[in-house]
Amino acid sequence: MKALLNRSLLLLLVGFMLTGAVEAGVSQSAGVSPTTTTSLRMRAAQVSKYLAYALQLSARQQLAVRRCVYEEFRQLDSLAQAPVAVVPNTTDTSNQLREQSELRIVQRYETAMARILTPGQYSAFTWLQERQPVARQ
Repeated sequence: MKALLNRSLLLLLVGFMLTGAVEAGVSQSAGVSPTTTTSLRMRAAQVSKYLAYALQLSARQQLAVRRCVYEEFRQLDSLAQAPVAVVPNTTDTSNQLREQSELRIVQRYETAMARILTPGQYSAFTWLQERQPVARQ
């Protein structure tokens, strides 16, 4: 029964994320920025609610996770919207610089989550991240 609830929750989360992507496409064609602070907060709330359920977080952990998830989404959104400055006389391309920046953001996120969660919860969190990467988007 719990597995069915987990699967249903995952499908609901994916549906919300896909709905947000469709709305973003509509907003983009209308000339409105698709990733406003409100939409980032909504996405962070959806993901943190899923994590709260899946990891059985305490109220204090839920608040910390919501902040952590929002911060990761905000940083990744800023990275996606910001032009990359290419340093002259280097062999790095802008894609490599962007990937390195994204990796640092994800590493900071995972470190922050490790501080918030118990070892068992963190183990489950990493398992979820590997098996359900849609939660990252």
